[in-house]
Amino acid sequence: MRNSIITLAACLSAAACGGGSGSGTTVGTAADAAAFCTGYYANLVNFQVTCDHADRDAFNKAFMVDCTGGSKEVTSGRIRFDTSKSAGCLAAIQGASCTSRLNVSELSQFPACSGLVNGTVAVGGNCYNSDECNNGHCNSTPSTCPGTCQALLKVGDNCSANANLCPAESFCNNNICTNTVGLGATCGNPGNGCGNELNCVSGTCQARPTSGPCDQSTVYCALGYACANGTTCSAKVATGGDCTVGPEVCGAGDYCNSAHKCVEGGVIGGACEPQDNGSSCLTGYCNSSNVCAARLTDGSACTSFNECASFNCNSSMVCAAAVHTCAAP
Repeated sequence: MRNSIITLAACLSAAACGGGSGSGTTVGTAADAAAFCTGYYANLVNFQVTCDHADRDAFNKAFMVDCTGGSKEVTSGRIRFDTSKSAGCLAAIQGASCTSRLNVSELSQFPACSGLVNGTVAVGGNCYNSDECNNGHCNSTPSTCPGTCQALLKVGDNCSANANLCPAESFCNNNICTNTVGLGATCGNPGNGCGNELNCVSGTCQARPTSGPCDQSTVYCALGYACANGTTCSAKVATGGDCTVGPEVCGAGDYCNSAHKCVEGGVIGGACEPQDNGSSCLTGYCNSSNVCAARLTDGSACTSFNECASFNCNSSMVCAAAVHTCAAP
């Protein structure tokens, strides 16, 4: 399993749903934003455990959260964090039901979180990510860093030059920014245009299925279900459950072992089984001795990306420096 680090910056990115200048906000410090991050992560874990059969213990081992450090964006003033919105936003996330079709990692779907995070960089200003822009999109890339805040388009505008400029809750459809639509509405390709947790099937937005065919490209399964072996929606199972139908039915933090049981991944020094996606180790990688080992440093020989601490095993089969994104200095 590739370990993920949920950072303070990532939590702010998930919450960046205000986009305004932040006038009238109760401006918080990096410590306030870190406190929100801690509460957000706790709610995220609870949601995944309750709704998607994640293994709580394994989830906490695999997804390391870093909410202690100060946010460069908050400290520098490129982002304003409104502390008056924090408690209401967290309460809304905590109250999300498994059938609400809400994605807890996209806080723009929660009205109570609106204005929690506000970018302050004006159009034309230097930026490192779009959350810093005041109603704009940052065109930064690893090779163009910092980027520049670009003005967002409006629904109905031509988006052929850059689909990323369409506003929230819209998508670039036939080169025109178009609102996403809800259950039962007409949809079509390119881009299905349906809202969260919906599939575009035969020209209509439909709820994601709990059974029947799926393909993970146009037909996705409902929350709590997985596209087993890439063909059939099947219910996810808790730790110890049977995964004969396919490894995908195991919850986050578990893997399908050779006995077709969902078991918690190992930690460094623990036993593991070779898996194509490296999922049998929560930390490190599964080596040739079937033991979870610490990932390799740059310059070490490798056979796959999962063996490298940088997750970059180059064409010479050597662990190389990580491919970085644009980040604030």
